[in-house]
Amino acid sequence: MRTENGKSLAEQLREERFTTKQDLLQWLDKEMLRVSDQSKTDKKHSAAFYYAYSKLLSRFRKKIEDTVLFNRLEDFWYYSLSVSSSGAVLSLEYAPDCKLNEHGSVMVIGGQTLPIIRVPGRFLTVEEYAAEYDVGTGTVRQWIRRGKIRTAKKTGKEWVIPEMTELPQRGYQSATYFYNGQLSNRPEEFSFLDGKTVVIINQNDDEPGKFDVIITAGGKVTPVMLTLDTKEREKLELFLIAHPDVHYVEGPTDGLNVSISSKDTGDEWVP
Repeated sequence: MRTENGKSLAEQLREERFTTKQDLLQWLDKEMLRVSDQSKTDKKHSAAFYYAYSKLLSRFRKKIEDTVLFNRLEDFWYYSLSVSSSGAVLSLEYAPDCKLNEHGSVMVIGGQTLPIIRVPGRFLTVEEYAAEYDVGTGTVRQWIRRGKIRTAKKTGKEWVIPEMTELPQRGYQSATYFYNGQLSNRPEEFSFLDGKTVVIINQNDDEPGKFDVIITAGGKVTPVMLTLDTKEREKLELFLIAHPDVHYVEGPTDGLNVSISSKDTGDEWVP
């Protein structure tokens, strides 16, 4: 197949995607400048958020710059960048099946992803997080127990929180969690999680004290649908947040929680 410009799909893909170290460094330079400019006027996020985000991007850029990468990737191979509060990842992507979309750009269908560079984000203890935002440690622990800080991770008996995690918003925010079918140390009351991979929780539109929960694996698997009260929902979310094999899906915000492979735009948002 040829594009309107007479290029092959492989040539078009190479033109649109990151295929060299220079492509990656140029995008990171532009992103770091954008973050710096936005931090001067944005009122939605704290100075601590922008400082931590800038540090992560800087460390990620340095790691890529110091790493020996391929001078030229084979056809249908390209790089992608993923950035979240947990850290940044550079991956090699293989796209054996492609087609042109309605805009004349190459659309990837399936393929492989091979992570090659990981730069972890910095995590704060409960005490450090409380000091950063001038709140009590008991308040922070309560936010975690109530499912209001879902990015928290448990290390042994202690909680740590990504430093880019800001104060929780008022009201309930919908949540999505991913895992891989079976969870160790699962309480019997959560047996409905077995054999599934996704948990979606939304506040009920008619009864704010009720929460609609969908547990599914996609495809032909019949989803489990539950309605929980506040205490039941908090107990379920605390188990999911604390479990090392469960991953909370953060919504995209200001360049975070995004997977990017296009030279011009962030074209692939993490679900």
